[in-house]
Amino acid sequence: MHGVRRYHLNSGRIEQASSGSVLQGRHIQCAQPAIPSHALPGARVWSLPYSSMPSTPNSRPPLRVGLLLDSYQQPAWVMATIDDIQKSSVATISLIVRNASPGAVVAPRGSAATRLSRWYANRHSLLFALYERLDMRKFATADDPMRMTDGSATLARIPTVDVTPRETKFSDYFDDADVERILAYDLDVALRFGFRILRGRSLRIARYGVWSYHHGDNLANRGGPPGFWEVMERVPTTGSVLQILSEDLDAG
Repeated sequence: MHGVRRYHLNSGRIEQASSGSVLQGRHIQCAQPAIPSHALPGARVWSLPYSSMPSTPNSRPPLRVGLLLDSYQQPAWVMATIDDIQKSSVATISLIVRNASPGAVVAPRGSAATRLSRWYANRHSLLFALYERLDMRKFATADDPMRMTDGSATLARIPTVDVTPRETKFSDYFDDADVERILAYDLDVALRFGFRILRGRSLRIARYGVWSYHHGDNLANRGGPPGFWEVMERVPTTGSVLQILSEDLDAG
């Protein structure tokens, strides 16, 4: 990616790292465009509370943030991020864009035939799925950031636009009518926590673009599973990227 600024946490302070340096300990990495200084807080480290992030006086109206979701069921880290935004003085969540595609939400367990069909469709990742299940059984923690939580109580109060995207093999496109409905909410930033690879006008629904979290440093390890290869290869740091999406995959 171009224009990426790297930061690391040192004795409670966020410091900008020099180009090409190795970041030791906990760190965040985020892609920052030339946007106003009152912009949305950067990529969030799970162990770093929002209150410890640097703050500056804010005399401008809060940023209008949209959330792209598949459902109100979200991992704990997503709900914590949403809670941080709602509690901040720099941004407010103004809209949820919810994926209305039939395949957006994983269906219940279903029949044996349904399970077999799902296993076959995901056959290339079955070995990792088995590893992950064993890992969770042996090392499960109550504060697991990936634990699915019901965000209905928080999210149902926010205006919602349901979108059924036009789907290709890997990508989602928004129809012009849906884009116009979203643009009416005058969003400054959209955060993608759902849908697949976004293309076309879906990337232009907010003034400063669609931002997406990536668990991992795609300059070091592209693709998933997040955090796995860092552990397997004994890498001392794990990256986290906040990327402004573009038409080019991983090039925002």
